[in-house]
Amino acid sequence: MPKDLHELPKLKDSLSYIYVEHAIIEQDNSAIMIIKKEKHLQVVKRLYELRFPKISTDKMDLRQLRGLEGVRVREIYKQMSKIYGIAWKGRDYNFKKWDDSDPLNRALSMANVCLYGLCHAAIVSLGYSPGLGFIHTGKLTSFVYDVADLYKMETTIPAAFETVSKGVDDFLEKNVRIKCRSFFKESKILKRVADDIAYAFNIDADEQNKNAEEVGDLWDGEEDFIAGGVNYSGKE
Repeated sequence: MPKDLHELPKLKDSLSYIYVEHAIIEQDNSAIMIIKKEKHLQVVKRLYELRFPKISTDKMDLRQLRGLEGVRVREIYKQMSKIYGIAWKGRDYNFKKWDDSDPLNRALSMANVCLYGLCHAAIVSLGYSPGLGFIHTGKLTSFVYDVADLYKMETTIPAAFETVSKGVDDFLEKNVRIKCRSFFKESKILKRVADDIAYAFNIDADEQNKNAEEVGDLWDGEEDFIAGGVNYSGKE
């Protein structure tokens, strides 16, 4: 008989043991969280450093960093409003009442969804958990939001404003998706995601992208990868 798909997975069906040194273990909904507060803060600050490369975050607390980010967001909306001649009345959207939002807010929401999808795919392909957020928490895609926020100022926000400035019709969402594709390509988002995550985690970007030469190769640790399908017992 097949298992009930709604049945929660049991520990025996996955990992047998997890070893963690010097950490706090907490429960977040149905997930087990392993928290290293000194490390968590370092990642958060590095994510903010990517947004403010000319500012040292060493002596700033998270409240100050969030305030700095708020100013950055407010200024980019003001700038885009002036460039494209569209009045900005603030972010206001409700996915359950999509048509109640003004065209610009709908365009922004659609553009962000496109960016989230791209970042989500990149995060999973690199082997990271999309739910393990640092700035954002409590969502299945918290880390996706952390990463996507690095690129909104130069991609989704101008894409939305530019699309709406050319007129609103029944194809607004489609036009936004097409415009986002151009912005993503010009900004080289996929390559930057890998590099920026490596910076946030303080790891070598080349290491996280290293793959075996042949399918089925084995990771060795000293020689990186060795041939799979071989009996290494030393006997014929």
